[in-house]
Amino acid sequence: MVQAGYRAAAKRAAHLIADSQCTATDIRKILGVATGRTSSVHLAADRNIFHPCVTAEEESRLQKKLGIKKPFIVVASSSNWRTKNLDSALQSLEIARRESTVPFQVVMYGPRIAQKYVLAISPANSVYITLALWM
Repeated sequence: MVQAGYRAAAKRAAHLIADSQCTATDIRKILGVATGRTSSVHLAADRNIFHPCVTAEEESRLQKKLGIKKPFIVVASSSNWRTKNLDSALQSLEIARRESTVPFQVVMYGPRIAQKYVLAISPANSVYITLALWM
């Protein structure tokens, strides 16, 4: 029922904008939208508004409570891991870990069900992933 509603809305829309290439591909596949009717606009923060302003006390608290320390990369997860393109994120992290000269920590957040998936598909990365902020 919901998919039929999305399909009808997509059919009426002049153009559809997705927040990632993966979502744009899903829109084309699932809703049958022509390639020329979709665009991706990647999300990004405005550096003039959003900037690091973490205090030393906050960094210390995060390290003590969750084991998070710099440098780190944050990865979002979801109960439906496909919606966050988790496979690609984990593959990218494996490449970055192999090719980077800077050791980094991966911090994941999201629902607990995704934690099992991450540990199952990426045992090599599981050693380096801090599973934090699970809901």
